[in-house]
Amino acid sequence: MYPDEKINFLSKQSCSNFYKLMRDLNDHSCCLALGAGASATVGLPVWSRLLKRICHCYFEQWAMDIGSGKGVVNRPPSNVSIALTNSYEIYLLEQDNKELIASLENAFENAEYWVNGRKLPAEECSKLNETMKQSYKLVHQLQDSFMAKIMSGDLTIIAQMIKNQVRPRDWNYLIRKSLYSSYEDDPYMLIVSPLYQELIKLVKKHGISNIINYNYDDTFYHSLAQNGLKFRNCYESNQTKGKNRIYYPHGYIPMKGGVITEIVLSEDDYQNQIYKQNLWSNNIQTTLFSSNTIVFIGLSLNDSNIRRLINMCSNANYYTHYAFLPSSGEDQASIMYDNLYDADLYRLGIKVIRYSPENNHNLLPTLIHYLCEFS
Repeated sequence: MYPDEKINFLSKQSCSNFYKLMRDLNDHSCCLALGAGASATVGLPVWSRLLKRICHCYFEQWAMDIGSGKGVVNRPPSNVSIALTNSYEIYLLEQDNKELIASLENAFENAEYWVNGRKLPAEECSKLNETMKQSYKLVHQLQDSFMAKIMSGDLTIIAQMIKNQVRPRDWNYLIRKSLYSSYEDDPYMLIVSPLYQELIKLVKKHGISNIINYNYDDTFYHSLAQNGLKFRNCYESNQTKGKNRIYYPHGYIPMKGGVITEIVLSEDDYQNQIYKQNLWSNNIQTTLFSSNTIVFIGLSLNDSNIRRLINMCSNANYYTHYAFLPSSGEDQASIMYDNLYDADLYRLGIKVIRYSPENNHNLLPTLIHYLCEFS
């Protein structure tokens, strides 16, 4: 029966692409390409949420400076040292618990301050408490409007604006803290998600030895290791040879630390990737695009450099690539938009398999499971 009743929730075109992928997995070598959407299944932020965390940290620093009289609204603070890296999580918590705002403001009434082991006099503490209280109020007056304004623009330009104002070492620190904030209470306690479980089965069944990770984290590497699969993380040009490699073309931030690499996040970072023709990460991507069936998971495919590299390989490419993407909606306008988008990806040699994103994208691991079962 065509299509199999297990996947009859897919559109006719997506079913056709799914079956074609099954055949290609058996006939060709395969490479997985993972994005932030895949990492999100183990608790990491998607790219837009990562930027929101970074932006709110900088905003709160600026707003606190304004409230204390150290800063002004018409001069963004520069060379900033970031200390309050969990401000966005507090912001979200306050959105769900409005009474928390009042309780935090009241906490400034009787707070004590100590300097070099000496408690400050009551009068100084009172002045500091009033300053903190006013700063805190200003943060809450501005944060909704500021975050809505800044997140309405191009995300790479937003990242560039913040990066310009933050000290370089604090920029890397801020990205790390924003990426792994959900693991701070239980460091390294990685729970393998259903999507990762199914992808690991796919790696085992089809002997997949090359993986591209467009996010910065190594959660999939650790998930593979927990299941007895040894891969090597590659983030420099001298690490690209051999089998069982995970490549990080946008930079690498290991969960357990120990490595500092250049991170591709801001406008300048992406432009450097485009203009540096012999960049190792560009070369490894074109090599893999030209010699494998690529399966994109958790990636929007809006990245201009990725599209450029795929397009470079598409005319002479023997291999078809595939992308699992969530549908925009069930209304006619959404269906029209998705099909227009998919037609453009087809021009690049990518066939799209659309699924409903309802229930936290639980159909995606189901589809990967069926892919292992049928192929």
